[in-house]
Amino acid sequence: MSKFVMKSVALAIGALVAGGAFAQVNLDAASPTPVRYAAERNVTAATNLAGIAQTATAAFGASLGTNVVAYARLDLGGATFNGAVAAAMFSVNATNSAATVAVAQSGTGFVIFAVTPPGGENLVGANIATIDTDTGTATGLTVTDKSGVTLRYRLFETLTAAANPSAINTLKDTGAVSYVTFSNAFSTAVTMATAVSDVASNPSYTRFLTTSGMPAGITTKALGTITGTLAGRLLPAGGNLLIADLLQDTNTVTAMGDFTALRNGDSTYTGAALGRVVLAAANDCSGAQINAATLNATTATFTLTALQAQTARTLCVTVAGTYEINPATYTLAAAYTAQTNFTVANAGAATSGTITRNGVRMVAPLVNQPPGWFSRLVMTNTGSSSRDYTIRYLTEAGTQIVANGLGAAGTLAAGMTTLIDLPSVITITPGAGLGVRASLVVTVNAPQSEIDGLYQIVSPTGSAVSNYILVYKN
Repeated sequence: MSKFVMKSVALAIGALVAGGAFAQVNLDAASPTPVRYAAERNVTAATNLAGIAQTATAAFGASLGTNVVAYARLDLGGATFNGAVAAAMFSVNATNSAATVAVAQSGTGFVIFAVTPPGGENLVGANIATIDTDTGTATGLTVTDKSGVTLRYRLFETLTAAANPSAINTLKDTGAVSYVTFSNAFSTAVTMATAVSDVASNPSYTRFLTTSGMPAGITTKALGTITGTLAGRLLPAGGNLLIADLLQDTNTVTAMGDFTALRNGDSTYTGAALGRVVLAAANDCSGAQINAATLNATTATFTLTALQAQTARTLCVTVAGTYEINPATYTLAAAYTAQTNFTVANAGAATSGTITRNGVRMVAPLVNQPPGWFSRLVMTNTGSSSRDYTIRYLTEAGTQIVANGLGAAGTLAAGMTTLIDLPSVITITPGAGLGVRASLVVTVNAPQSEIDGLYQIVSPTGSAVSNYILVYKN
């Protein structure tokens, strides 16, 4: 495994950043906050890094007599000291002024300091000791992986005790405290949005319903937001991680769903269609937009710079207005292009949005119109409001059906049944015969729970009756 060294600089209040990356580690705290480094930074055989200071604090731990020397010991876990240790790594005040510190003994992962109070003074247990594991170019921490570093502070009365620590000769022991950690700085989250394809638009389902429900005719809707967030983390080489350190400008967001309502009039998905699916800077689809780089019936892709990847981007679709908007579920995923010596996890597909329909669509797959037979469409509205409907006929090759009056569109009265005698409201070309077959599709501006439909065909004498309950379709 390769080694890299985290070099230090003196901490100042102005150097503190989000996430506590530069904050001192309180070894006495119940849940100490460690110094955080970006786990996205690779550790390779060529890594030779010099970074930011690691510092910690702890109460000295014991009050001793006048002029009595004490011995403070530091032990590392998961790291070793890089180069020579120095007395400046440990500092604490005695009664009135700073104690004198000298290195009494050291090894690759530990150091013992002799702490001497000024003449006539004594060391005070409540005074705060400061531990700086990097005080110059010759010191620091060397690690061989990113599993993290622990720091343990103990206090003893004699050098012999400090060199041979045990529970009975220790004045203070913080235990091994998490001191340096490596954790991901960059994360991705997806939030959801919903839209309704409006049956009242003309033609039905070619526009979206507004949030309030009225009026109809909205062509653009948001279908979820993908957000990249960069938390405060350090680079072992120095400074706080920036998004430009982490990502290149060729990151990809992929949206999946149903984009058939966005296609051009010739059913292609190039040119103008690419501008109908965008990633917008605001969740109301306003602001700067990134057009789709590629688009087909089910997938749209976008290319983002590093700075764009670190923001919230909302998937917005604008329907062409001539194609029906189908019910669908949408997902967003991201693939990131990391800078050299970094690894960034991609964001797997997460549900970002849904489109539903607010009306009823009922289908009779087979409608016959033999001469003299009765052919009827029956619809019931159990709701408390009148509802508009339209009827569309699908014929075989060579047959044409022209509807008029109630056979084309109308209103279903609240709490009533409507019966439509089809031969009286449709014209079939060529003339009706036993071989004439078709299908009918009824669309009603109503919740499905309020509308029922039935197709009926009856022989001229009434001796033969066939009833078919219309099938609900999205």
